[in-house]
This record gives sequence, structure tokens and C-alpha cells, in this order.
Amino acid sequence: MRRTIWLVVAALALIPTLACAQGAKEKAVAALAEFKGFYKDRNEHVRKAAIEGLCIVDHVDVTRALMGCLKDRSEMVRAAAVLGLGYQRNKMGVSEMTQKMWRGRDRLIRIAIVKAFKSSVPISAYSAVLDLAEDKDWEIRAHVAELISRYPDQEGAGLGAILPLCRDKEALVRLAAMDAIVLLKNPRGHKFALTGLQDRDWRVRASSIKVCRHFRMKSSIDPLIELLKDEKGRLQDDASDALNDICDREIPGDYDRWRKWWDRVKDGYKVPTALEIAERKRRENTRRAGYDPPRKSEYPPYHGIKTRSRRILFVIDISSSMAEVVTLDERNHQAVEAFRNRYGDLSVKIDIAREELIKMVAGLKSYAKFNLVTFNAKTARWKKTMVPATSGNKNKAIKFLARLTPETVAPQGGGFRRAGAINGQTNTFEALNACFGLFKGHEFDKKAFKTDADTVFFLSDGNPTTGRITQPQTLLDYFNTVNTRAKMVVHTVAFGNSNKALMEGLARRSGGQSVVIGN
Repeated sequence: MRRTIWLVVAALALIPTLACAQGAKEKAVAALAEFKGFYKDRNEHVRKAAIEGLCIVDHVDVTRALMGCLKDRSEMVRAAAVLGLGYQRNKMGVSEMTQKMWRGRDRLIRIAIVKAFKSSVPISAYSAVLDLAEDKDWEIRAHVAELISRYPDQEGAGLGAILPLCRDKEALVRLAAMDAIVLLKNPRGHKFALTGLQDRDWRVRASSIKVCRHFRMKSSIDPLIELLKDEKGRLQDDASDALNDICDREIPGDYDRWRKWWDRVKDGYKVPTALEIAERKRRENTRRAGYDPPRKSEYPPYHGIKTRSRRILFVIDISSSMAEVVTLDERNHQAVEAFRNRYGDLSVKIDIAREELIKMVAGLKSYAKFNLVTFNAKTARWKKTMVPATSGNKNKAIKFLARLTPETVAPQGGGFRRAGAINGQTNTFEALNACFGLFKGHEFDKKAFKTDADTVFFLSDGNPTTGRITQPQTLLDYFNTVNTRAKMVVHTVAFGNSNKALMEGLARRSGGQSVVIGN
């Protein structure tokens, strides 16, 4: 009798589960029917829209359909399929994806599934993910390092898989491993960062500095001080900022001063607490408010932002709105006075941008390299590659800038071409790609992913209006993905608040500074 009652209760308990499964199946059938009707279209945008319609349904049949889209001829469509697979959490679908990722023969599909798992982070795939840290394919190892950092570090298993990758022969794998150490928050990884400070790839050294700054251990202070002596350019700023954070000191990035101080205090020194650091940052942020944040620089400041980088790219918006006058809040007398003190009688956006940039270029040291990029609906380089800051190159750049107006596109074939009405638009996506050296029709090495610049000054006055990506948040996500490998610092200058969220996001995600001019 009791057994009969138990069986009845168990059967009743299954009814909601079965009903739920039946409902999911019906949704999947309906979604797939609509998907098949549109996915046959030749237009990649239609196929992309068809895939996005599947994302709302989590079912194994949908998972299989999305995996089939990973072989689409369009990169845009394949990316949409990866995003869709990131929403799939059904057990059978995750199991099939795990098998294809772990044992599949198609490397592109395997990489795509690893990317999808960065969104879903399925715990059932964790063992397979750890195993792939030893995969023969360098790109899979790099993506897996990023994926492992999304999981909780279960008894140090994640860190255990990551640490060997810090010595990987491929720079991008070492880079991903260093970034993962910070996200796993396991201080045992700190000692590998000390080795990374001597890595032959500057991006790995930059990430190693970030690890030292994150864990704030006494053992990293001496190597960071030595780095001030060995490094030139932007990494001096990175190391100096790390030392200031760790030691709660306001010493500029000067090796001799740091060495003298450290040799005097190191025996009994204790790293300040997080609360003490927070108070220092509060004071620092107060001092950096306004147009001229304090930072040691070898060059004149660009709109108040200073740098010691020796490889600088200047990206300037020349869309039609740059011909407008900067708007100020006349009620804020302090802000108006600060603006007048810095820019004098200049009021038109392009005039301010041009005059500041001419000063910056004129002050570049001969050992620096630089280039200029202009953008509106299209993007163009002043020179094909970075050039040394010789007197001749600086004079040519200054003459080019002196003639720069919102209607002018960078020189083509030795002369200038006038912009049409469409060039009054703002293609921020293409401009950001220019920062990474990814110009239209330009071949690049995905493995090396090297850029000439390590620092970018990005100036714009509005949100994107044209280009492949125009939604600001999507653009920030794209930038973050690419810059994970490029490791560039992007300082942004925005005219007005219309694109403030985008510009501040670019700076914040890359460790740069952001200045807003006007309202």
C-alpha cells in the first residue's frame, strides 16, 4: 500500500517536468520551422537574424541547429551562432558540445564551442575544459585559459591547469594565462608573474605587472623597481602605477628615487592595507579631477592627458559635427574658467583638437614613433606605418594637421580628396579597428596580433552612426575582446556627453584616462 502511494506521488511529481519538457519541445519545433525558412536566404544579415531568433529557446534540437551554423561562410553569421550556443544550457546539448570541443576534428568548431562556453560556463564540461589546457592547438589553449578563469577555482584545479601555460611557447597563451591568474584570485599564481616581468613579449610583461598590482605582495616591489630601470615608454607608467598602488606612495616612475626609498625601508616594510589604498585612491582621484591629471610625461599633455609611451597613435574624428562649437554650462563658472585657461579663445571642436595635437606632435622626442588616423564614415591613415618622430616627419604631420577640417579625409595618392555627405557620419567601429591595425583589406597575423602602437589617443564627439557595429555596448564588448590580446592603453577625449559612456568605457577597459570637454 505504501509503495503504491509512493509511486503515485512520484508520478504526480513528474507531471510538471514532463509538461515543461513538452513545452520546450513545442517551442523548439516552432522556432526551428521559422529558422529554416529564413536561413536559406543569401543575405548574411537575414541568416544572422534567423539565428538570433533561436536564442530564446534552450533545447537540444536548437543546439544542434546552431552547431550546424558554425560552418556558415559569413563571419557575422558564425559569430551569431557562437553567441546563440552560449545560451544553450540543456544537458544533452551541452554534452554534445563538450564532446565536439574535446574530441572533435574540426578546430574551428572546437574553438567556437570554447568561446560559447565562456558565456554559459557549464559545470559539466569543467573536466574536459581543464584537459584542453594541454591541447596541441595554441589557439585552443589560449581560449581555454580565458574559459578556465570564468569557473570557480575548485580546490586550485583551475590554477593548476593555468600555471603551465605561463611558460607556453606561444606569447598569446602566456598572455591569456596571466590574465586568468588575476580572475582566479588565487595568490599562488603571483610568483609566476614575477617571472613574467622578464618575458620577451611586452604584452605579457604588461599583464604580469597587472598581476603584481592585483595581489599587492611585498615580493613584487623589488622586481617592479628594477623594471623601471629596464623599461622605456608606457610600461614605465604601468610599473610606476603598480608600485604606487602596492606601496601607497606618490613617487613618480623614477628608478633612482624608488631604489633609494626601498633600500632604506625594505627590511621592516609592511604592505599597506586595502583600506589605506582606497583612501589614497580617493585623494588621487580628487587631484586628477579637471583637465590636467598629474602624470610624469616626456611630452606635452594631450588635452591634459600625459604619457611616456614611445609608440603613440592619434585617432581623430573628422565627422561633420566636429565643425560645431563646444557647448559649455555658463552657470558652472569654475568649469568655464578651466576651459578658457586651457584653450583660450578656441571654441570649435576641430580647432581645439587640431591645436592640441599639433603641440603634442611638435613635442615628441626623436626616439618616439607615431601615426595619425582620421575617421568619419571611412577611416584613413596619414602614413601606412608608424614613423619616427624626426623633425622632418613632425613637420609633415603638423602641415597635414594644419589643413585638417571635418570635410577633409586623409591624403590619398599624394593629395586630398573631399568628403561627400555620407562622410559626415561616424564609423567608430572602423576607427577602433584602425587602432589594432585592422584596416579594410589589410591582412594581419591572428597568432602574433601585434600592433605598432601601445598607446592610443582617441578623440570623438558623438556615438557611432555607421559601420558594422553601432550599438555602444556591443562596441565596448568587441573592443574588450580584441584588446585582450593587443594590450593597448586607450586614452579618450570626448566633446560633450553624448558619447561619454562609450568613451569612458574604452578608457576604463584599457587602463586609460578619459577627458570630457564641454557638455
